[in-house]
Amino acid sequence: MTRWRDGIAIHNASNAVPIRPERILAEVRSVLPEDGIVVTDVGWNKNGLAQQFPVFKPMTHLPPSALATMGFGPAAVIGAKIGAPDKKVITLIGDGAMSSVMGILKTARELNIEAVWLVMNNGAFGTIYGLQNFAYGRNIGTKFVCKSTQQDCSPDFGRCCSGLRSRWHSYRKTRPVAACLGKAFNTSGPSLLDVIMDRDVAVPTDGYWDILDIYKY
Repeated sequence: MTRWRDGIAIHNASNAVPIRPERILAEVRSVLPEDGIVVTDVGWNKNGLAQQFPVFKPMTHLPPSALATMGFGPAAVIGAKIGAPDKKVITLIGDGAMSSVMGILKTARELNIEAVWLVMNNGAFGTIYGLQNFAYGRNIGTKFVCKSTQQDCSPDFGRCCSGLRSRWHSYRKTRPVAACLGKAFNTSGPSLLDVIMDRDVAVPTDGYWDILDIYKY
């Protein structure tokens, strides 16, 4: 375990732009109390967090389990906060998952859920994108770009929140994520952080969690 931690420490502290996913996890851990609850969705935010994110207390890490249903995270964080109203609660989700259940933002505002939705925004269905590139050297339907202009066409989640007439706080930042999280955790009601993340970086996920290795066979 010590060797593993030493191996990823350089990525936890990386100042690369767009931000590396490991840096996001490190900054979340620096702000989230030990008894705070983190909910994940599917993709790297689930696998990477399970492997790299220190968990100190029981029932503070809530993943979507084996079925890995996309859209679990944005909704489940509401239940987590209702069940533990005195805890700081956050969900880490990809932009693909957030896009699939945008209506949950309206529900969160109606219930005034004091939780944080952190979108790890890589402009793609990241895991499938990576698998396609790994297996076939190309990707189809997994990268969110306009076909005619090749420009990014991921949702602007801050504007989406405004369109839902929700009083949201959108932080479209690369870093420092921790400063944005500090504000979000001390804000009444729900908060959204839209963090632009590196899509093509090679992320070390050795052993059982290396999905590319699993799909070789």
